[in-house]
Amino acid sequence: MPKDVFIIQNISHEKPGLLLKVLYKHNIAFQIVDLSKGDPLPLANECSAVFVFGGPQSASDADGHIPAEIDFIQEVIQNEIPFFGICLGLQLMVKATGGNIIACERKEIGWWSDEDKLFSIYHSNSYMVDDILQGINNNIPIFQLHGETVKLTPKHRLVAQSSGCENQFVRYGKNAYGIQGHLELTEEMLKSWILIDKDLKKKDIDYIMITYEAIKREYNEAGTRLFWNFLKLRL
Repeated sequence: MPKDVFIIQNISHEKPGLLLKVLYKHNIAFQIVDLSKGDPLPLANECSAVFVFGGPQSASDADGHIPAEIDFIQEVIQNEIPFFGICLGLQLMVKATGGNIIACERKEIGWWSDEDKLFSIYHSNSYMVDDILQGINNNIPIFQLHGETVKLTPKHRLVAQSSGCENQFVRYGKNAYGIQGHLELTEEMLKSWILIDKDLKKKDIDYIMITYEAIKREYNEAGTRLFWNFLKLRL
């Protein structure tokens, strides 16, 4: 029996966004598990691929659903099932594979740093460019919403970095990836986050939306291409 892609949400409003467009376009079966609503985690052997999205929790939490989620991610990665974590999902992946979670020197919130530089990720020419970045321009604009970052081990590979929290896009093993920022946002999601998140409420809301409109085409193309590159690992 064909296996489904599983989408794990740690909080209801951190949705798959642009990923859904890719799944529908390519007729890929999927299931959504919302841990904040008490949904049970699937068995690893039920999954053709796993996405884990963000949330307000910390990967260092010793209570709630986080310990069980880390155990699940470990099993997924050990069985070489393609894994993709976003924001908290990256941090859970790193924690599950021997790395550590540490506080950022400064939170990264929105599109712009405190120095008014657009958040972006890029691969250095000193790195071999990972296949997951095939067809994606260097220096991708990305939305940030995190106060913690990851400390890697020698077994982790840095796929892309940024000028702020350096460890932005990480690979572990054959096909486990995690990205710190958000490339899944739709306009609807962005507007809802602005109403919910206390750190975003402190920002210039008009500036957030103006920036989104200015970079929307490039951002959407990068996000959808990245998700499709990853989903091809299932084949």
